[in-house]
Amino acid sequence: MADSLWNDMDNYLSIVVYTFFAVATLGFALRRCVQGRQAGRDAKVDQAAPIDLEAAAAPSTRFVHLDNLKVLLTIWVVVFHCIFSFGAVGSWFTMFAPERPSSFKTLGCWAIDLSDSFFMGLFFLLSAYFTPGSYEKKGWLAFLQDKFYRLGIPTLVCTTLLYPLLLFWVVVVVDQRRASAWDFWNAIKTTSFPYYFIMWFTFDLLLANCAYAAVRECGKYCIKRSRRNTVDSSSLGSKSSSGDASEMQMGCGTLSAMFIAAWLLLSGLTVALRNVQFRTFAITPVRNLPQYVAYFVFGLFSKRYRWLERMAEPGPWAKWATRIAAFASAGTLLGVYLAGYVGEPSWESHPGSTVFFPADLEVGNVNAWWFKWVVNPGLLYQLFGLSFTCVLLECAPRCLSVSNQLTQFMAAAAYTVYIIHPFVITPLFWCFKLMVGWKGADGLNMPPAYQQEYWIWLGFLFQAVVSNLIVWPLAGLLRKMPGLRTML
Repeated sequence: MADSLWNDMDNYLSIVVYTFFAVATLGFALRRCVQGRQAGRDAKVDQAAPIDLEAAAAPSTRFVHLDNLKVLLTIWVVVFHCIFSFGAVGSWFTMFAPERPSSFKTLGCWAIDLSDSFFMGLFFLLSAYFTPGSYEKKGWLAFLQDKFYRLGIPTLVCTTLLYPLLLFWVVVVVDQRRASAWDFWNAIKTTSFPYYFIMWFTFDLLLANCAYAAVRECGKYCIKRSRRNTVDSSSLGSKSSSGDASEMQMGCGTLSAMFIAAWLLLSGLTVALRNVQFRTFAITPVRNLPQYVAYFVFGLFSKRYRWLERMAEPGPWAKWATRIAAFASAGTLLGVYLAGYVGEPSWESHPGSTVFFPADLEVGNVNAWWFKWVVNPGLLYQLFGLSFTCVLLECAPRCLSVSNQLTQFMAAAAYTVYIIHPFVITPLFWCFKLMVGWKGADGLNMPPAYQQEYWIWLGFLFQAVVSNLIVWPLAGLLRKMPGLRTML
């Protein structure tokens, strides 16, 4: 009864939040159009005005290593979803999910879980790092208008039109099922509307930016009311123009204490929320929501206290401690997953299931209470995520500070690649199905003549490599289209 009431409340609340989001997105889009037309008329009047050549020639500050890190993470997003297609874990539009255990499933589950522990959080961190500067430059209204334009419109279009259409094409053409458009729409409306799919990230990032703007404006209002002129109203996330070194930098002891506190707190919250469903935030389940919030807040404060710069120059002890922690936790998790693969496979404890989840390991002794706290999604899971994040942020300035036409092109196209890559990897998976002669009677299995495991590996490599070769140039072409140049 309680679960049913919670689910009903969650569904209604998610629709209410999505409705407000849609109205706000359309409102800000209309406001931007009106401002654009007014700016066009003003430009015609002032077309003879002198141009400030000095301001035009001023170089813009770019964080090349952060751009390149974003590119690498986006490439991994494409590969990540290719792993889904071949049934290692999770679900995709269309996929293979053979019943028997395999090395691809075990290693795929291991890679997916390790990635979940940090890489989407890093996207939140990188976005939050540039948020305070954008807010201070534009003001709260223009800041929100820009965020709703760049994040809201793609999310609205994809969730209401593009992704449902792609899913319908998969159901009818790829999976060869009989379904009318009306029946399909009713199924979407009653079970999974709004259909966020991968756009949960842009939706939640937009919510985070709205919360940031609200906190900043409330802070300014409270400071004005209390007349405390000595308090800087930009204390959250903005870079301080003055102050002693103790305010701007932290020692290894402080960073270590923060690391341990975040490790323990995230481990506890992730385990507690591991089975909680809350569609209002577009994430089901919400076990990684604390990670995303923590990384976003860390990114905000990194701008003020220069934490990223501090992490790029760690002491020898901190540098090797994070590396050892990352590799030790990853190796231990791999050992646990291999033990589940060599021993009794977990799908045998789920009669009728066609998906193999070594990460669950719901058999034997590993079903004990301590497993979720110590292994996944508890201490080892979070230890790898935090330590590997530190390793990446420490190595990025030294290893990724490369700038040329290719890296600049990919950095500019990364956001577009994230949005459109399902429209590339899904047809490529369909092509692979046709190449191996898959029929509807085969279901989620490979055709009988292609049951050997190496065909799964070959199909995955084909999809992952060709997808990245196609999706990046395609994203560059889309960004040149009128109306999309400033949005994507």
